Amino acid sequence: MKQITNYKKSRALFFLIPFFLLTFFVSIIPLSAKNNTKSNSPLNVTSDSMLANKIASTVKFKGNVVVTRDDSIIHADSITMFFIKETEKNTEEKNKIEKIVATGNVKYFSGKRKAFAGKAVYTYKNEVLVLTENNPKVITDGNSVTGEKITLFQQDGRITIEGGVNAVFIPDNENKKE
Repeated sequence: MKQITNYKKSRALFFLIPFFLLTFFVSIIPLSAKNNTKSNSPLNVTSDSMLANKIASTVKFKGNVVVTRDDSIIHADSITMFFIKETEKNTEEKNKIEKIVATGNVKYFSGKRKAFAGKAVYTYKNEVLVLTENNPKVITDGNSVTGEKITLFQQDGRITIEGGVNAVFIPDNENKKE
């Protein structure tokens, strides 16, 4: 009898695990494509200091950097914003951010989602966030995934985790108790 019960549990887990994996990976994308980078919402940045370089088309914020946009918050030791360089052909793209590089104690919060890393690089054109250094980790509803490199592709909802992957999934009924 005990063997039949274990078989039923194993069979149920076999069908439930893919569902939990899919739910987790879809929900950890840090900013949904429909309301994030295409948004006209302003970025609000606070820091201890700022250095703008017109020739390099960069602005670097250092010390206690906090960036907010809509319901998303990023904390880091340093954040550099790279702007599309002005040319005669792309004057309509002037002052548009090409990518953002956050380094040192990077913490990202958006709703129930949290991400931690030593370095985060977000590119606007292809809407990709790459987390590296200091064992990057993404947490959603208590579920978590870590690896040496976590890449989130916002346009199609994909995620790749490379190097020493560790994933922890909490069944739905346990999430509701928290």
